Amino acid sequence: PPKIVSARIIPDPAYTNTDLSVEVECEDIDGDLITYTYQWMKAKEGDTVDKGVEIEGETESTLSHEKFVRGDAIAVKVTPFDGRDEGLTYRTKYVVIANSPPEITSRPPEIIPNKKIYTYQVEVSDPDGDQIKFSLGEGAPEGMTIDPQTGLITWPIAEQFAGTYEIYIYGDDGHNGTCSQHYTLSLEYKQIIPEEGER
Repeated sequence: PPKIVSARIIPDPAYTNTDLSVEVECEDIDGDLITYTYQWMKAKEGDTVDKGVEIEGETESTLSHEKFVRGDAIAVKVTPFDGRDEGLTYRTKYVVIANSPPEITSRPPEIIPNKKIYTYQVEVSDPDGDQIKFSLGEGAPEGMTIDPQTGLITWPIAEQFAGTYEIYIYGDDGHNGTCSQHYTLSLEYKQIIPEEGER
């Protein structure tokens, strides 16, 4: 019968927004064509491996990311078959689904409208659906704030703020996942001199 030498889940580390698959290395003395059957398993992080349960209906070589969440421990049992004989079933090591870091998807406005308040709504994508806490880094102009819950930046603009500023935005999902964005904000005031006859 064929013999599985090794099998592992990829990718590793694994995240909630990525499907899983299994990579198998198998030997067969007769050189037969080998096929495999699969059974994916799931346990909770911290459980012993014997507490893993089969995921009903998941018998293909891949497992959809919709079947697990952060903190789940995933393994797969693989059984080889050479057309006549079935080899021993091999179970992979458990892979714990890691936290997916958030990502800032919005871009800051390139043009500041002729208003007295500058605003920028920071938008974030997080595969785990975590609540993101926002903050501003050093270098932001005086009076610029960001709502830690919504990510809305506001800044009352005054003439004395003319200049160039380095803006750093940070997001934290509360599970050691972070994101950041940096951009340069230039503010210039021009004195408008009325033409002859407009005075």
